[in-house]
Amino acid sequence: MIIFVPAMNAEKTRKEKLFDQFPVVSTAEWEAQIRKDLKGADYRSKLIWETPEGFQVKPYYRAEDLNHLEYLTSLPGEFPYTRGNKIHDNKWIAEEINNMDSDPIGNLLATGDFYISKKKDFDEVASRLTTLRGQHPPVKTILIGGNKFQNAGSTLVQELAFGLVWGNEYLVELSDRGFPVEEITAYMKFIFALGPCFFLEIAKLRAARILWANIVELYHPGNMEAGKMDIHGITAEWNKTLYDPYVNLLRTTSEGISGALGGADSIQIRSFLTPYRQQEEFGERMSANQHLIFQNESYLDKVIDPAAGSYFVENLTDSMATHAWNLFKEVEEKGGLIECIQSGFIQETVYRSRQEKEKEAAQRKRIILGTNQFPNPGETISGKLTTSPERESGKESTYKKLKPFRIAEPFENLRLATEQYSNAGNDQPAVFLFSIGNSTDKLTRAGFAANFFGCAGYRIIESNEITDVDSGVTQALFSGAKVIVICSSDNELPEIVPEIARKLQHQKHPLRIVIAAYPDDKLKELAKAKGINEFIHRRSNLLETLQGYHHFFGIQL
Repeated sequence: MIIFVPAMNAEKTRKEKLFDQFPVVSTAEWEAQIRKDLKGADYRSKLIWETPEGFQVKPYYRAEDLNHLEYLTSLPGEFPYTRGNKIHDNKWIAEEINNMDSDPIGNLLATGDFYISKKKDFDEVASRLTTLRGQHPPVKTILIGGNKFQNAGSTLVQELAFGLVWGNEYLVELSDRGFPVEEITAYMKFIFALGPCFFLEIAKLRAARILWANIVELYHPGNMEAGKMDIHGITAEWNKTLYDPYVNLLRTTSEGISGALGGADSIQIRSFLTPYRQQEEFGERMSANQHLIFQNESYLDKVIDPAAGSYFVENLTDSMATHAWNLFKEVEEKGGLIECIQSGFIQETVYRSRQEKEKEAAQRKRIILGTNQFPNPGETISGKLTTSPERESGKESTYKKLKPFRIAEPFENLRLATEQYSNAGNDQPAVFLFSIGNSTDKLTRAGFAANFFGCAGYRIIESNEITDVDSGVTQALFSGAKVIVICSSDNELPEIVPEIARKLQHQKHPLRIVIAAYPDDKLKELAKAKGINEFIHRRSNLLETLQGYHHFFGIQL
């Protein structure tokens, strides 16, 4: 074999000369230019991302941001396994894992009770492992369901930390029953949800391997291979929707890719029709096709840990590991995972994170495409729902349960209630868009209003060209709509609102007049004097506002 060393050196020389043409720009110079471009705007609020995980993400990263990271020299398959367990390629197994019935901790979270008692439940686990001894490869019978936390509303740091403490509980309980740590870990598989935060999910899986390897090392295993974490990534359930379900395909595609790039050993892509709680052949086939596309068209199975060396992802990995480790230690100091479940600490921590997500969705700070933003007004689903929601057992549990949720459900309940109201023989609630004045502003605000009320499944009636208030009032009354939304520019609203209000009020059937604008004090007082107190704008709480309109229309939730 001939190696053309001179040619390689020549290429290297050309690259060096190319980069010599560009002056070195220091971080201080970059920062100065950024602050100049911000023109006095606050750097932190404009460019620093305060993640739900509790750490900040900068707008850019440079090589110097890697200097403090200690694990960068490890290769794939080497401790602490940041870059994964694989050394030849990035292949993963496409498989489903659903059965966690024999897990004491999983059952405690789901039902609020042990099967029998903590001791007897773990004795049963130990007995099961004893019967499996000698099987090769080991059956992964200890399933650590970290995904339960994310699907109940946790942050990714919480999912990671609680999953690690869960695994550590098994190390403690089974080593106390005489099992060597390397044998325990051989039976373990960690299940993590793959959610919508693409890069954070990649970082989470990388951080998980680092932390688990270091936790196992503290037990002095017989071989370092015991610290390898077997990860099963499964697409999250909490962010999937009933309405516009094909958007779920986009969601699971992004989530599946993050699992592959994060080095998951096995990946489960749930059907995009999962929220309907029914098996559907087309949905399952599409999930299988996603794996094929990832592997055979995108070649995601060819390169190990492609995110390695990325200034951004490496820093995310470090932040994720640091914050998860701190939470891990906090739980251990409180007595471990089981103690924290029994005290309610785990459930309350997750629930607070869930509430924050729900608040963000209600205010549209968190977009759910097709549900709380850009709904399809012609879509109905009541005829497609063939199964009823799962009902809880009437038995009272000893401890608080960890309850799964779907973030779109409150909005879906609004639209379903509207559908059922119409299906019962009532007229579909209608909203008339009174668009008048400056063409740009009225169209922009009419689009906003249509999107806003469309999230409740109301019929949106757009006005024809309105040349004056009288013609607009005529159209509004003819439409039969009970809600009239004035869409105009800020400059024109003070002039037209009193006239519109005067001519629309005191009708036989009460009308609700709404202004699509964020009002200043002057407009607010002017509108109030004319009996108008309702405004919709980007700061509105969409969910609470629409629930109020349901009450106005007489729609039961």
